[in-house]
Amino acid sequence: MGAKGGYIGLQKAKLALLDDNNEVITSGGLNDDGDGIYTVTITEDLGVNAASLTGLAGSTTSVYGNNTRVKMSVGKAQPSVSLTVNAFNYEVLNKILGRTDLGKGMFNFEGDPVNLAMAVYSNTDNGGDIIFGFYKGIMTPGDLSLATDQDTESRVTDALTYTPLGNEDGDYGVIAWSDDDGYEEADVLDTIFPQAATTTTTTTASK
Repeated sequence: MGAKGGYIGLQKAKLALLDDNNEVITSGGLNDDGDGIYTVTITEDLGVNAASLTGLAGSTTSVYGNNTRVKMSVGKAQPSVSLTVNAFNYEVLNKILGRTDLGKGMFNFEGDPVNLAMAVYSNTDNGGDIIFGFYKGIMTPGDLSLATDQDTESRVTDALTYTPLGNEDGDYGVIAWSDDDGYEEADVLDTIFPQAATTTTTTTASK
């Protein structure tokens, strides 16, 4: 049996649009099948390629007195997630970027950011789940560098940046390990993706 720690691989990512109450939009959101939560899949998106999580801890500043370091001042975390999806479903991609649907397959380039909750899954050494969940944030697109095909295809992935926003308590999200005796995935998802009863419209991101 393996260890309960470590971070191995990238299983999947889940996203959901949030309403003004920071609850998941279940009608007119990313997934109208019931819960409003969209899972990046191989079938629809060719899967998640990478998720780089940075800024999970606040910066530290030394406080000196009597010619020695007497305390460490710890700032707030500034998390950011660089998310790469191999071929994001364009309808979902445009929704999470807040782009206006102009009809006939057209969307405006510059979207009006919308609030999103997101969860990223990895594994421990023994195969247990690790979920990095963020309560609310905005997604922005990266640059695209298209090139001609040669002996092989020139593929360009969807490179996105997710910037989490703090809640009323100043928290950005949770980390959960499935090896804990009290773990229930449904409880973790309910924390990250609180369900709204009925909501039909998306909202712009908090400024």
